[in-house]
Amino acid sequence: MQCAMRRLYHRLRRTGLLFVLVLPIASLASAVHAQTQPKLPPAPYLLVATVGMPDPMFDHSVILMLAAPAQSPIIAGVIINKPTDVTWGRLFRDAAELRQSQQKVYFGGPVAFDEPMLFIRGAHTSKAATRVMDDLYANADIAQIVATLKTSRVPGHLRLFLGRAQWTPDQLRGEIREGSWEIKPAEVDAVFRPDPTGLWQELAHPAHLREVNFDAYPRAGLIDADFSWFDH
Repeated sequence: MQCAMRRLYHRLRRTGLLFVLVLPIASLASAVHAQTQPKLPPAPYLLVATVGMPDPMFDHSVILMLAAPAQSPIIAGVIINKPTDVTWGRLFRDAAELRQSQQKVYFGGPVAFDEPMLFIRGAHTSKAATRVMDDLYANADIAQIVATLKTSRVPGHLRLFLGRAQWTPDQLRGEIREGSWEIKPAEVDAVFRPDPTGLWQELAHPAHLREVNFDAYPRAGLIDADFSWFDH
């Protein structure tokens, strides 16, 4: 029996019929896989962690997803609802204009924690800023960020984040399919809430609400960090 099957295999391979049989099956498998993968909307949008989130780093997180550069294999976003105990004055202690500032620095995500990003609300921004949506702009240039913080007369229209979250598209689609994230529309007001710690409760599914516990993210590590490299 095995000899007969082997002879049939080689006969089909010589005639090319084996590929005729295999290729439709492979195409069908690819089509089924594509149909089961959730589609990602165009950025910006919000990712809201579900109760089933397995990664404690993202527990109770709300992430503003940003448009990826052309041809980039990575998509990224910034956690917007986790303020730290570090202030602008602590972060920029050599800047006299900011030394007394009590504005909070936000935990933007575990990737590139030494790279700041400033969200700016308003139409008048520097050339280094990129429009995210409506009157929301983002700036990742350190010199421009410091200059903006020093000269701003409306600090409530600024949010400073350290770090980001990022995935490959297939990785994020897999996490959504597994139930770790929900997708919600993005709104500028969500980024600039006076107290963002209640944002997750408002956006999470009502049946899954529970008490927020921010001990899951590394606030202590941020408080104890040495920011001397970031002084201006």
